[in-house]
Amino acid sequence: MSINYKELRDIDNAAAFSPFQEPKPAVSAAIDGRVFTVQYHLVNRKCFDNLATPTAKYKIDGKRVSRTVFYANAE
Repeated sequence: MSINYKELRDIDNAAAFSPFQEPKPAVSAAIDGRVFTVQYHLVNRKCFDNLATPTAKYKIDGKRVSRTVFYANAE
């Protein structure tokens, strides 16, 4: 079984929230023997509407990776 982009995007979408919502817990999925995790958290950076900005943290098998590396695992 291979990992497709849609599976990774579904994990990302399930974890995402807007600044007006309560933060959601991290979302993980085991795909093809690897664990992919996404967690959003609010950062103190302020954007044009003066709200904190939700920012994603991507992990593969417990190791933090960039968004590019996270999605590069898709075929």
